[in-house]
Amino acid sequence: FLTITELTRIVEVSHWGNIAVEEHYHVSHTGAELKSQFSRLDFQRNPIGAPTAIKSFRTVLPASSKHVYYRDDIGNISTSNLRESEEANELEIRPRFPLFGGWKTKYYIGYNVPSYEMLSLNADSYKLEFPFVDHSYDNLVVDQVEVKVILPEGTGDFQVVYPNFEIERLPDKKFKTYLDTFGRSVLTFKAKNLEENHIKNIEIYYTFNSLMLLQEPLLVIAAFMIIFASVIVIVRLDFSISVDEDREARQRVSYLVEELFALANKIKSDVCEETVALLAAAKVKKDTKVFKTSKKELEALYKQLCEEFAAVSKKM
Repeated sequence: FLTITELTRIVEVSHWGNIAVEEHYHVSHTGAELKSQFSRLDFQRNPIGAPTAIKSFRTVLPASSKHVYYRDDIGNISTSNLRESEEANELEIRPRFPLFGGWKTKYYIGYNVPSYEMLSLNADSYKLEFPFVDHSYDNLVVDQVEVKVILPEGTGDFQVVYPNFEIERLPDKKFKTYLDTFGRSVLTFKAKNLEENHIKNIEIYYTFNSLMLLQEPLLVIAAFMIIFASVIVIVRLDFSISVDEDREARQRVSYLVEELFALANKIKSDVCEETVALLAAAKVKKDTKVFKTSKKELEALYKQLCEEFAAVSKKM
């Protein structure tokens, strides 16, 4: 009597090695409706006395599924059990309350699988293959199902190979999430009145430029560069209205010190080195007249530089 009145499957494909699957269920007990009041105490004392109540059921997941979760609008539902095996993983779904006739509940489950389980490269296009509906429980009955396939940015040239039952394809949409620019392509499919025999694969072929894989890392790098450049500019700006006399004094002293060093270097290069060169030349040529003339010029230059040095020192 368990019927899925509405099922939404979301398959999000990433070419970084992961495919995320999330399934939203609206479940109803379509058996004879419960007429009397429900007592949790009586049910706990004698659970066998309500044979039509659905306490739990088993959902089959791919063997490679990881990070499985089972939640509803309130939050995580801890009354579940995951059994892992080499063939498949079995998730025991136990609702927050037993389902009697006419009762409804809704929840969603999700998991991740490696890309190689569903995605393959054929020549110049990619092939995505997965079950249109999965084994949600034994004797599956689904009134309406909607499957959304979210493909990476830069995909195109979509070709779909449908299983042998009626499926309606809705107009494609765009979906934006973090680090997206123009949005990811979303292919949406709908079908009605499905059961276990309709657990068959749908195939989607598309093209993808591998250079688009670099888009997100480059966006992150560019964002950090902009942040760092902005911080460098901001910390160097002075937004103060009042005059900082101490800061101005430090700047003036720094400028005068630099000027003193420049004068000292000039004395060293223009006077000392020229004097050494003059003595060496006089020793070789032994021209007294030229030596005296050059000596006077150097003494005059030295005196001028010393006066400038004293003037700068006085300013400090």
